[in-house]
Amino acid sequence: MSAALTIEQFADRPVRDGDRVHRAVPLDPYTAWRFVDPTRFSDRLHRGDLDAIEALVLDRDLALGFAAEPRPRSLPQLRALWVDTAVPRVRQFAPRLSLLMINGVATYGNTHIAIPPWRLEHETVTALYVDALGLPQDALEWVLDASLPSLTTLHLGLGAREFGATHTLDDLYPLLSGQRFSKLVELGLHYMDGQRIHGNFWQAIAGAPLLRRLSVLDLSASSFDGMLDDFDASFAPGLEIRREFSWTDPTDSARYIPSFE
Repeated sequence: MSAALTIEQFADRPVRDGDRVHRAVPLDPYTAWRFVDPTRFSDRLHRGDLDAIEALVLDRDLALGFAAEPRPRSLPQLRALWVDTAVPRVRQFAPRLSLLMINGVATYGNTHIAIPPWRLEHETVTALYVDALGLPQDALEWVLDASLPSLTTLHLGLGAREFGATHTLDDLYPLLSGQRFSKLVELGLHYMDGQRIHGNFWQAIAGAPLLRRLSVLDLSASSFDGMLDDFDASFAPGLEIRREFSWTDPTDSARYIPSFE
């Protein structure tokens, strides 16, 4: 079951099922509306019923189909978007978007994220969350190649090889070197196995130019088993290192629920 079907809150708003609301009933713009049925969603979208909505949650099958739309209808007030597996053309679909949550859906032990053939570009997105228990290399490269000039918060579920992760630490170089996302101040790297990547990871982190401008490095939900106790962050004065779970429930299928700003 995808996390989109189980979450009860998103972007500081309660999540309700838009499919279950009669088409004649207006939708509260201050609720995060979840849609699973592509037909009901398309009907609401093209009738203009979603024009005032500020937060949406799209399930996997709906997101996959909608991502193929070359010219999606614009939702002028949409500020927060959760998508399972696939990403629509957010620049056209949500011109005022601030928060984008991409949830990788696990199938047969691997995390699936459908990489679109276009570049992720948006002028107003300030927070991007990519949740995966095992992030494939192509997905990581696609995220790090994004043009998001306003991005201040980035959380990546890097994960482990047994869940489909194919990236290496070298793939993080464009990020850690400070070449990407010039306004980034909060970075989360999650689901990492500290025993497996211990030496190379700390070497890469300690020498990373990016950390000198970060205010938060979130390593929660990674199994470092006390390795952070003696970690010397003197190279980045004022850096807050989060070591404990900072998400709603780390055991839940919806592993972190980002706040709306």
